[in-house]
Amino acid sequence: MRFSSVFENPLLQTTLAALLLSCPLWYNGCPLFYPDSMGYVFWGMKGEVVPERVSTYALFIKWFSPGGNIWIPVLIQSFLLAGTIRFLWFRILGLQIPVLFFLVCFLLGLASPLGWTAAMLMPDIFCVLSSLFLIFFLEFFSGLRWWEKAAILVLYLFFSLFHIGILPINMLILSAYGLIFLLQKKLKSRALPLVLAVVLTCFSFAGIGLVHWHLSGTFFTSKTSNAFFVARFSETGILNQYLNRHCPDPANPLCSHRSDFPMQAEVFLWSPDSPLNKEIGLYDPRGDLGRVVNGVFSDPALLAKFAISGLGSGLKQMLLLDLGDGLGSYAELPQLNVFTPNASDYLGSKQRAGIDFQHVNYWCRALLVFLVLFALRNRAFFNLSNPMEKFGVFIIILLISNALVNGALATPLNRYQVRVFWLVYLWLFAALYPAVKNYFSSSAAIKT
Repeated sequence: MRFSSVFENPLLQTTLAALLLSCPLWYNGCPLFYPDSMGYVFWGMKGEVVPERVSTYALFIKWFSPGGNIWIPVLIQSFLLAGTIRFLWFRILGLQIPVLFFLVCFLLGLASPLGWTAAMLMPDIFCVLSSLFLIFFLEFFSGLRWWEKAAILVLYLFFSLFHIGILPINMLILSAYGLIFLLQKKLKSRALPLVLAVVLTCFSFAGIGLVHWHLSGTFFTSKTSNAFFVARFSETGILNQYLNRHCPDPANPLCSHRSDFPMQAEVFLWSPDSPLNKEIGLYDPRGDLGRVVNGVFSDPALLAKFAISGLGSGLKQMLLLDLGDGLGSYAELPQLNVFTPNASDYLGSKQRAGIDFQHVNYWCRALLVFLVLFALRNRAFFNLSNPMEKFGVFIIILLISNALVNGALATPLNRYQVRVFWLVYLWLFAALYPAVKNYFSSSAAIKT
């Protein structure tokens, strides 16, 4: 058997690609922790609902961390990521050289945001995978085998269970494709997959409620969405305007704190001295925050201001492409006691000692600039294949949708955008394939 034929095995290809994509693990000593991820670990190990968040990722950690081994969930999510990229590379884009695929995975892991996203104990990687499966369903579904179609449907539902923000992002993507199909006069022929995608997206949102019902006996998608909306109103000045119009109101405890606003969302949500935590509580048991949210969304002027501020924040969000938010050195956390076998791994990791993400971002920018210049030199942007054009359009739609939703609903944050921006790197690598394939042995091509 030829040595190269060994690497034609799909399982082996996916496993090797997963190791290459998660290469920050090689020298970081431990999966990466964003401060919020400790809540997923802590509540997941306890088997309880995660306060303020969707609990699916916490269950994922619990089910796939035997003995508290937190390496396994990261390797599993890296494997799912590698399988998705392999399917996109070989099956959708029709690129056939495994050695080049492995090289791309290594560079994506080492010098793009993808490696750090894959190696992080957060559901971010599932957010982008969920959206990525939409293009398989909308643009390439008819040419796939039956078992590939079934896998796409099942995995799309699975990935969409991990974050509540997936629903608005994917619905915005579906709306954009509905408009594109309408302009292309293809809406009638694409109506069935488009409608089915909307149904599946809504069904997955209901699935989040089933996850919470499994853990708590109560069906709900989020008990804290009103608090996060009002926090956003607080920092944009919308809450101040609302209170000026509706106070004094003895039924609204925020009226006595009008002088405190505008207030940063983080302070409003988490400070023990904030009006939220002193007067109402994050879960809004009396519906005080719900009345504010309904009042803002039913007021045309305030709703317009929310839309305008969301657009401005979304544009700002699109430009936040540096790694490192929340991944620097921070103090020892008490939640580490729930996975004692790996606490020493975390305490000795480079992350706790402090990673110089400035140097990491230099490498990421250098690779991006090199890919763009090399593509221009080889005229790679001309005569793109039809799948490449469709993939490029999807990436643009995803980047805009992700920025608009996250910018509108939360304070702009680098992590929200870099988790999807790595697709630009992948698209550039694929665009360069015709220019570099002759440097690799044609005998290494695989059959799909």
